[in-house]
Amino acid sequence: MKMTSNEEIMKKLAVEKVNTGRCDELLGGNSALYLKLMKKFMDDPDFENLGKAIDSGDLKGQEDSAHSLKGVSGNLGIDLMYRNFSEIVAVRRNQAQADVKADYDEAMESRRKIIKILEDFNG
Repeated sequence: MKMTSNEEIMKKLAVEKVNTGRCDELLGGNSALYLKLMKKFMDDPDFENLGKAIDSGDLKGQEDSAHSLKGVSGNLGIDLMYRNFSEIVAVRRNQAQADVKADYDEAMESRRKIIKILEDFNG
């Protein structure tokens, strides 16, 4: 496997619209720690929990999982996911029956791309 520098990985994440400037804001530019946190977040069970809650119609489960994912994605600067999860939380808090599957699917596609980029991170 080709070794990729943290800087190269950060650039790839930026192309996927990840606000990597959050690394500087939160961690003083410690890209290794930022990428480690990003990788850990990609394994968060709430991604699957949210999908199961959507499939089963569990509105409270949707709100709880989306709220957790919203917070972490916002802190890490994953702006697209943050918007998706914010929308799901807002819809569920308003007790709307709107379909949130498109927001979930878009977030999961972003997750898939980020996971692919992080495969080159050895931290």
